[in-house]
Amino acid sequence: MVPKWKMRRELERLKQKMISIPKSLWEPITLKHHDLWFENYAQAKDGEQPLRSRVAIVLLYQPDYIRGSTIKLLSHLCDRGYSVLAVSNCPIAQEARPIIVKLTWKVFERPNFGRCFGGYRDGVKLLFRLSISPERLVIMNDSIIYPLYEKDKTLETLENLECDISGIMMRKRGQTENLESYFLSISKNAFNHKSFKKFWDNYRPTSDKQKTIKRGERGFSIAMSQCGLSVKSLYKRETFETCLKQLTDAELFQTIKYQAVLYPNIAKQGQHLLLSTISPKWRELSENYIYRSLAKGEFYSTFPLAAFKFLNYPVLKNSMDPASELWRSVTVSAVCDGALEKPNAEAWSEIYNLGSGSYPRASENCVE
Repeated sequence: MVPKWKMRRELERLKQKMISIPKSLWEPITLKHHDLWFENYAQAKDGEQPLRSRVAIVLLYQPDYIRGSTIKLLSHLCDRGYSVLAVSNCPIAQEARPIIVKLTWKVFERPNFGRCFGGYRDGVKLLFRLSISPERLVIMNDSIIYPLYEKDKTLETLENLECDISGIMMRKRGQTENLESYFLSISKNAFNHKSFKKFWDNYRPTSDKQKTIKRGERGFSIAMSQCGLSVKSLYKRETFETCLKQLTDAELFQTIKYQAVLYPNIAKQGQHLLLSTISPKWRELSENYIYRSLAKGEFYSTFPLAAFKFLNYPVLKNSMDPASELWRSVTVSAVCDGALEKPNAEAWSEIYNLGSGSYPRASENCVE
């Protein structure tokens, strides 16, 4: 039987396809009007932080109030020496404005058009307009909860990778690879490359999710690789598979115990393995089970304890899709059971309470 969440997902996809037909007719006009506004009237307002050699473009969509995890993110970036250009795809709530201004270098409010890559594009073009060439540029959005822990060194680790452009996770589609776009780190060499400027100058924002993924998330990595810039990630699926081979049986048991497998028929196989550890083939069967599960999802959301505990995976998504909801639920269970270190107060509050509706959902403008 097809799970209800999958039926809802497919119906939503069909809905989006139907909506995209009329969108394709009026979006070029909307884009033309947006670009006229951007070139002639758009201005970023000053924040209270100075301009430093490192800049972070942070895309926001929080029309009601600013989440605690977002305040933590902005503070974390400041503490790590980044000047934040906050790009909001909606008017910032009045009570949130003083907080954002205090923690940023510039604040730019724009119409809700083009999803995350539309905001990314305008943020990058603002830097071009201001003739700013940062030593390091980070681009990220509020679809993730980050940092999870005070000791987090992800910004430094990404910067120290020997490449021009780095990110958290690399996805593979056929023969091509692309970075997941919620957290990108860009070197000065890449920022000053003519192909980097060309990509953003020519990028056509769209509010169609699938087109944004194709033109933006995939298109960016492909374009940067084709022009000779090196693109790397902290994690790939192979990273997890290598880790899996090195786990003890006890750690492998924990990995399966705190699984977030969406498909009930597959999840039941994992539960059965937890009750049959005396089998001489238990480890082989367990590893094969995990590989089968990964055919249906990413390792970081399907096996969150292993991702966080054994690989130090640094982010958790706050979107409301079924995979992310189950990911957070299992993470809460692992923390409450003492199997996983408790995140910082802001992250933990959001992870624990997000499902209750007490927080605004992540930006629907984001592709992740």
